[in-house]
Amino acid sequence: MNTKQDQPLHWPVKVNVLASSGFDLAIKASPEECKLLAEKADIEAVREFSAELVFRRWRRQGVIVRGEFSAEIIQACSVTLDPLDVSIRGEVDRLFLPEGSKLLKPSLNDEGEMLIDAEGPDLPEPFNGETIDAWPILVEQLILEIDPFLRKPDAELPEVAEKVDEDEEDSNPFSQLKQMFKQEKGH
Repeated sequence: MNTKQDQPLHWPVKVNVLASSGFDLAIKASPEECKLLAEKADIEAVREFSAELVFRRWRRQGVIVRGEFSAEIIQACSVTLDPLDVSIRGEVDRLFLPEGSKLLKPSLNDEGEMLIDAEGPDLPEPFNGETIDAWPILVEQLILEIDPFLRKPDAELPEVAEKVDEDEEDSNPFSQLKQMFKQEKGH
């Protein structure tokens, strides 16, 4: 049997036996887990990561996972690539239903198109078996909170030349095609 130590970033929660009050889970990532989080999020480093989640029964077989997390990360500036310290806070609010549940079927209109409310809640996610793993939920939420275009306050993009030199225009493949067509028409 695999234990938590055998598989970093793996924290299964048995949801088939949830108490009516739910199951509280507090996670404080170890240095090894922080390193793995940084790799998965494709950032420089994760200095600290902690989360508090509550797994509660929803209807008969569903599970709601709610909570919050915080992270101290190092991320590269998208302009200068300088490392920047960033604090992230995020919330988790996910609904899981067992595979095969009738509630997983999408709502369709008369034409058979799926109806999705962009401002509404996320669609339920399927789970299989008796457990839901907390770590993939947290990794995904962390990645969603990271600014992909983080920019140092004084970082500026280099000026781009607006004027094209004649030599550069000749090396442009489309200019070369244009010249070829002109030559063919002239014959």
